Order: sequence, then C-alpha cells, then structure tokens
Amino acid sequence: MKRPFQSTQTDYVALTGASETTPWLQHTRWAELFRDRPLGIIASTAKQPASQWSRNYLLGQWKGFPMWSSAETEAQLQIILHGLDLMFDRARATLDRTPYISRCWLNTFAKDAFWPHGFQVIPSFKRYLAIWKRFICFVFRVLQYPSWQRKEVYNLRLGSKEIKMMQHVLYLAVELQLGEDGHVSDSSDSEDDESCCQDCHYDWEIPPDSDNTDIDQDIDTSIDDAEELGEEQIPGSEESHFHLPNGYWLQLSEALFQLSMMFWTHQDPAGNMSSSAIIYYTAVMGIQQRSLTFNSAYNSTSELAGLMWIGRLLFLEYALPVYSYATLAYEWPCRDHYPSQPDRLDAIRKKYLIRGCYTPFGEIIELKAFAKSIVKREGIPGNLSWDPDGQSFTIGHDTTFKLSEFCATHCKAIKLVRERVDEMMLGLEMDIDIDEIQDDLTCRKAGWSFIQDAKNKLADTWERLADTLRSSSFRGKPFIKGTNWQVDTCIAYLNAGTELSKLTFAASHLSGGLPGRGTEIATIRYINTTLAVRNVFFRGGQIVIIISYNKARASNNYAFYIVRYLPRELSQSLLRYIAIIRPVLGFIAKQLEVPHWSKSEFFFPDPQGKNRHLTSTQASGILRSLTQNLTTPWTLSSYRQAALAIAKRYLSTLVEKSNFYHPTEATNPLRMFAAGAGHHPRMLLTSYAIDKALPSRLQPELLEIFIYNARHRIVICVSCGSMIQPGAKSFYSHLNSVHCITGSACKALLERFQTYELCPFDKLHIPTESVAQIPGLTVFKGFRCNICPETPRLSYFTISGNKIRDHLAVHNMDIAPILAEHLQRFQSYVLISKRQDQFTYDSGQQVIVCRLCGTCLVPKQASWKSHLWAEPHRMKGNELRLTVERFLSYELRTVEALRQWRADRKRPCRPIEGLTMYRGYICTCTEVQCQEDARSYAGSWEEGLGAYERYVSLEGMQAPDILHGQGPHRLSFGRRRPISANNGRGAGRVRPGHGAHVAGGGKAVRRPEG
Repeated sequence: MKRPFQSTQTDYVALTGASETTPWLQHTRWAELFRDRPLGIIASTAKQPASQWSRNYLLGQWKGFPMWSSAETEAQLQIILHGLDLMFDRARATLDRTPYISRCWLNTFAKDAFWPHGFQVIPSFKRYLAIWKRFICFVFRVLQYPSWQRKEVYNLRLGSKEIKMMQHVLYLAVELQLGEDGHVSDSSDSEDDESCCQDCHYDWEIPPDSDNTDIDQDIDTSIDDAEELGEEQIPGSEESHFHLPNGYWLQLSEALFQLSMMFWTHQDPAGNMSSSAIIYYTAVMGIQQRSLTFNSAYNSTSELAGLMWIGRLLFLEYALPVYSYATLAYEWPCRDHYPSQPDRLDAIRKKYLIRGCYTPFGEIIELKAFAKSIVKREGIPGNLSWDPDGQSFTIGHDTTFKLSEFCATHCKAIKLVRERVDEMMLGLEMDIDIDEIQDDLTCRKAGWSFIQDAKNKLADTWERLADTLRSSSFRGKPFIKGTNWQVDTCIAYLNAGTELSKLTFAASHLSGGLPGRGTEIATIRYINTTLAVRNVFFRGGQIVIIISYNKARASNNYAFYIVRYLPRELSQSLLRYIAIIRPVLGFIAKQLEVPHWSKSEFFFPDPQGKNRHLTSTQASGILRSLTQNLTTPWTLSSYRQAALAIAKRYLSTLVEKSNFYHPTEATNPLRMFAAGAGHHPRMLLTSYAIDKALPSRLQPELLEIFIYNARHRIVICVSCGSMIQPGAKSFYSHLNSVHCITGSACKALLERFQTYELCPFDKLHIPTESVAQIPGLTVFKGFRCNICPETPRLSYFTISGNKIRDHLAVHNMDIAPILAEHLQRFQSYVLISKRQDQFTYDSGQQVIVCRLCGTCLVPKQASWKSHLWAEPHRMKGNELRLTVERFLSYELRTVEALRQWRADRKRPCRPIEGLTMYRGYICTCTEVQCQEDARSYAGSWEEGLGAYERYVSLEGMQAPDILHGQGPHRLSFGRRRPISANNGRGAGRVRPGHGAHVAGGGKAVRRPEG
C-alpha cells in the first residue's frame, strides 16, 4: 500500500524544477504531500476550538463546496481538551517525583553519552502543550470525514487501532457531555493556549509582542531555560499536589494518554516514519496560517523542539508512572512495580527516544537537526530595515521605531516616576544625601538591604510619612475623618502605588543600559532572602542592579555579572519609593485589612497579586501603555530588538576589534553588548537586528571590515590595517585564523572577494618614495639612503631602521651608524603610523615611553614583544616585528644603568612626557643622612619620617610603572602589598632602591631648617 511521502521525489523535482524549492522543502517534501490540496482547510483543521464555538465550524471551501466541522464535534473537543489538561497534570506530577539523574538520561538523545541537563518544566510549558492540543483537535476533526475524503483532502490515513481508540475517546466525551459525571470547567485556559501559540510562528520576523515571554532567538531549545532561571520562575515548579480525577474524567484522561502513546510508539515494518500521524502533523505545523506558504527551516525549529519536549514528558509517564492506569483494558502498572526503575527508563529510552531509532521521536530529532544545519549555513532571516536617513527603522513588516522617540521616552519615564513620587510624598520634604548612603555588597543575611543599614538611617523614615496621613489628603480627599480611615482615599493611594510600581519598572528598564531578557528583569529582588541574594544595591549615589544570570551560561557554564547603573535622578526617586512610600503602602493596607504586594522581596511585584513578581506579559503591557502614543507601541521583545539595532549601528566605532565575531576579552565592547542583552556574542550578531538589505551572514559590521581599493586593486582589512594577499587560500586563512570567521559568513566573503579585479601579488608595485596614504592601511616609517645616487629608483629604500644602518656600511663612512640620521645620511620618508605614535623615545633619559599605558618599557626584546602583544596594543605579525626593529634602532640605557645610584635622586627631575604622574613624599630631615622616600604618606610615616615630623609633598612626582619596578625611575619593593585607594590615586608602600631617584613634575619646596 502506498503511503504518504512515498511518491518518487525525482518525478516531483522534474515537474517543479529543483530551483523552485529550498533544501528544507526538498528534504521534508511537504509540497509533494499537499500538492493539489487545500492548505487553508488543512491549517484551519489544526486550530483549537474557542469557548464560543457551539456551532458548526467552517474550515474552508473545497472544489466549490464548504467543509464544516460539526457543532457536535466542536463540543466534544472542548471536553477532550479538558481531559488533556488532566493528562498533562498527571504527567507533571510524575516529572516532579523523578530523580535528577533519570531526568538527565531522559533528556539525552545519544545512546550512552550522559548529558548533565535535567528534563524539567519550562516557562513555555503552556505553549508546548498547545502544540499537542492542536494535534489532537486535528486528528479528531479529520476522523469525522469518510476515509476517501480524508485521503482526497488531507492525504492522511489513520491506522485501524488508532481509529478504534479515538472512537472510544469520543464515547467517553459523549458520556461526559450528557452530564452524567460533572461538567466541563471553563475553557479559558484553552483560549490562552490558543492565543499564545496559534500563530506564534506564522509570518513572524521578531519575537511576538503578546504573550508569554520574551521569546528567545536561540535555536537550540533543548537546554531548558528554566534551568537558568531558578525554581521560582517555572510555572508549577512547586511540589505538585495532584490528585487523580474520578469517574469518566479519569477514564477519559487515561484513554487520551493511551491514544497519545499509540501515536508516539508508532513503528512501521519498513522503517518509514512518513506513515506516522505525528510526522504528518509536522508538515501541518509548517503551513503558515496567513500566507498559506510553508515555514522556513528557521521558523520550524521552535515547534519541532516543543513537540520533542511533549514526547519526552509523555514517555516518562509511559515508562515510570507514579499512578497505575487501572481503567484501561490492560492495566498499566505504576513505577513501584518495576524492580529497577533506571533499567526500565533506559529500556524505553533506547527503544524510542535516542537518535537514529525508527520512531516518530527519532524522525523529529533528525528533522530538527537538519533544520538547524540549514539555519547555521544560511543564517537567521533578516528582520530589520533602516530608512535612508538612518533616523528610523522598521522591524518585521510594520513595527516602526524612530530614534527621536527613544530619548523622549527615556526622559518621560524618569519624569513620570519623579512626579508620582512627589505626589505620594504628600508634600513631605526629606533631605536624604544619596552620596552618603553605604551598602555592603557581600552581606547575605536574609531580610537585609541597604535600607536596614543603621549607618544610612533609612529604616524608620517611612514613619514620618505615616504620621502625616492623619492631617494630609490625597487628590483633594483626606485619609482620616475623625477616627475613621476613608476607604476611598486609601484605595486611591494604593492604586497610585500600583501605578508607581509599573512606572518604576518602565523607567528602570529603559534607562538601565541595554535591555535584558524578560525573565531576568522581572525577577529582581531588593531584599535578601534565605535562598537568594538581592539584585538592587546602592553605590556612589546610584542604584545598581546586578544580575548574575546569562543565557550563554547554559552552554559554557561560566557565571557572569551584568551590572546596570540607573541615573542619579531616577535613583533618588526610587530610593524614596522603596524606603518610604512602599512601607507606607503596606501600612495603609494593614489598616484596611486588605492583602498587598508591598511586603514582597521583589523590586517589581505583580500588581494583581496573583504571582510573586511581575510577569513578562505584564511587563510588555506596561511598556505598551507608556508608549501608546508613539508610532508603534513598544513591547519587551520589540524594544529589545530596537535597542540592540541602535547599539550595533551607532556604537560600532567601539567595536573596531580584530576578532569582531569572536571576542576573547571581557572588556571587549561587543561582549559587553551581548552580556547586557543576556546572551553570547554569537547570538547578538546572528539573531538580533538582522538587516534585511544584506544576507544574514554578511551584515554591515562584517562588510565594513574589508574594503576594495580599485586604484591599487587590493583588498584591505581595516581591522588589521593591512592588505590581504590575493588568492582564495590566503583569503580563507586570513578570515579563519585572524578573525575566526567560518561557515556561511566566510563563504559569502570569499564569493565577494572573487568579484574584485585584483592585482597579482608578484606584480604589486613597491613604492620608493612617499605616497598618499591608502585608506585602511597602517602607515609605517620608511627610510631612504641619501648617499646613494639621487635617482629614486637607484636609492636604497627600506622600512627597517636596522637595515638602513647596515646599508650605510657599504659607503665606508667613518662615523657611527647612530649618528648617520643626525647627519642626514639617510632620512625617513613616511610618517609613523597611529599605533607607533603611541610610543616616544626620550633621548635625555634614553628610554621608550608608551603614551597609551603611561609607562616606560624595559629595554629588552622579550619585554617589548610581551607588551606589544597584550592589551591594549594587540600587535602581531609584520606590525609587531617592525615596531621591535624600530625600538632596536634607539640607544637605550640598560636595566643595570637605570638602577645605578644618582646623586640628584632627591631633586625633582624634569617631567618625562607620556609617563603617569603620582603624588610622592620625601624626607627633609637633616639630623641624619636619610634616604627615605615613598608614594604613600602612610608609608613615609611608617619608614621613620614621622619621627622628625617634617615632610614635603611632591605634587608632580612621576614613577613610571612603579608597581612593577620598571622604568628609569625604578623603585624596588621591600615587599609587595596590595594597592589601596588614596584620594583616587593608587598608593603603595615602597622602599627606594640603591640610587633610585624620584622624578617630580611639580614644584617641591623644602621646609626651612630649624
């Protein structure tokens, strides 16, 4: 018997043309499966029934005739969906009682390789359940049609055993529908599931505005987000109190579980999984509801991952149920029945859940892996387009953002918080010096925050506002009349507090740097708890929000701290809010004996009181309400995309690094952008703010690294400041080795380079005289011999100082090569580069000074190379070699000479340009021949200067690299100590070395003798 997906692909490709389908569609063969069939009807069949669907449901038109789903079927689906809720509640109870190691094995698709990430409930749990609910609705709607119509319209054949089980489920639904065993509960949950899932992957180019979470762009969802969020953020993660239903509801839920496992355990004698109803449904999920086209590989991975999550949950219930299934024809035992539960789980896992097994789950693993390989090769589809003026851009189809709106909204949010705080302070003025507030970032005591610190005197300040309530009014109405609290006024004040709480979230989110993920920003604590440390601190007159969660930690297991400083104006308003207004809200609520969120440890509690903290949906609603007058109201996801788009475009000058796509230092701005967004740099560059005008793997930040010079016919790497040698091998080596650019990005650049007309390497012209600077190339210093014939082509020319001096020996001069330059026997032709300009030679002290670091270099080649290779210079290759050769051309004092005693070491010598200035102290006593000096007043006192009570301050003292004992003014340590702060300057205890001297750039006045 011919089954779906078994048509000859060669014939189909011959008919349609290989160029008309993508690799994804060629692999899945969805177009062949649904050829000449109504995609609109098929997609509509997979919708969940709404609560008001008590009548016939029109699926669409087929050959001029309408296709209906009967009102009876729709009513039965309502009951079946409630039975699925009971089934999943039971499966979740089983998951709660399963050990961590077993859940890790359940989450491992390799046969014997253990993966230490436990399977557990995740924030997108409802969205995943909705996928399975839609599948069940689909098969039951299809069942109502005769077999010939199922074949003609849907191209689907259901197995006889599956049909028999589905008819039994319908029988139980009819019994419940007749009211013999209770009634169906409100189906509002189903509506929520439908709204959050029905179109969540149809035609979307940014994470959907509505609904559950700030949907992550990460393709690999096998690592549960919940693992990083903590137990409190997982829906239903608390210890389950599940109880088995009774009567027909129990029978229905168990029958639905048996039917579900019949679909999941389907096996074909020939190993062809195209006969599975679940695999067929993956094609149904691939139909876009609005455009009736097929999803790309990228848009398919999320729902495939959700289907896999459902499969693992049901297989756990199938292998190790907590409760036995006693209503089935053959009773299914509970987990206590098995002598070894790990062996039971291992047997089921290896049969149905590992990669390469002949089951629907194994087929879905391969589909998802193939989709991810396409996404990795092609990149994520673009979702952003900038206007020509660069002042606005569009995300998705119609979500428009203007740069002017960002600044205005930022100021508006801070202003609204300040105004609302002033209003709720009821005219009470409190002088709180925010610069004097202290905080201990290491205190982990439960219930503690900087508010409770006695030094800050903030713990009882709210009582002053509470005392004024008796004589104050709010919005023209008094709080108290006689001895009675006025409920209307108090409720209005509490509602104003709720609005203020929402505004504090909006202002903090908009002004706290790059926006974090919804699951991070909504769970901020300002008070320590028994299990968690707070996230809100006060430092330097500003509120600091520190979050340790980072999405990248799931893959590298490294902990990062994301620090967000709030503006001083906002910090002052928030301080009055949490120290004064929020306790007063709790006081008023206590007087009215009503529950209130003010006692919550979360900075942004749920204003409705249903959850412990603000949800992502509520957070999006707050931003949408604040920005409702803008061109496009903002949500968490859209604002996140927009903020990152602006950062990538207008802060690009901060990320001029050689390894743009593979930063190695934590201080790299690109890594800081990614950390601010809670992601790995790779995700920032490949998943957020992807410009539609360019391929996803060839975005502006990558294109701008390489430029083509048509005059000289060369490709220039701006990041390295050098030309790339022509040739595919040289190009590939440079992209891969230097910039770590691989995959489709490397391929796209190589194809781009091949379009250029390049000059062969052996024909490149080497200039013998000064030429105009070529944009993008580093400018080096060149030398020409003036003794050679004046004809430029015959004159000796080099960029090496050593080589020009060696060349002068050919002319048999009787002067030292070092004097040749002063006597103009040779001259430099080209100005030094901007990097080399960071180093200067001091001929008086005979040392090399690094202007960028403010230190002098130890006169050794090994030390030079180490200094040049490290940050902030990061020199390598020819640039490093030429710089070292330049240093070798200088006459430098040796390390031993720098350490020799000098008679004038107590006298401030002239300042050395480029060296860091320090404050120093010297002893001016005359009773003894004292040789003490120090950079620390405490150190000078400690060394005996205090015995004479005479010292003088050298305001301009210079100690180049004094902490490392380097430089011409080297001071050696008696012993090393940590450096402490001293008025903003580094200070350390030092002893003078033999003959070391202190250089001073300012005036030093000795005190008169006696």
